[in-house]
Amino acid sequence: MQRAVTAVYPTELSALEVREELVRLGIPDGQITMIPETTSEAATPGLRSSADHHDRLDRLGLPEDDTRTYLQAVRNGDFVLSVEVDDAERLDRIKEIMRNPGQARDLYALDEEYQ
Repeated sequence: MQRAVTAVYPTELSALEVREELVRLGIPDGQITMIPETTSEAATPGLRSSADHHDRLDRLGLPEDDTRTYLQAVRNGDFVLSVEVDDAERLDRIKEIMRNPGQARDLYALDEEYQ
């Protein structure tokens, strides 16, 4: 069974570090989505619109409330990283990597902040 594990990071560097660790674990790069893809994409007006980010988040198949929170995080300069997991044996390790409290933002705190 495939599922998405998704987290929010305050900087491109922290998102890239997590992405690299996932790739070292053996997750194919094609199963990892980063929104926005780069700081320059986030900082360049018109390069990608909120609608583009929303469409990419929608394709992840996340609950609508989570999608709204992730979209607002991206608008505020954060980076969303999502990985499609089809290996139940590595699921706990993937969650541990992605939810590293030293790097990932607290989704519940973001929900409260954006309401």
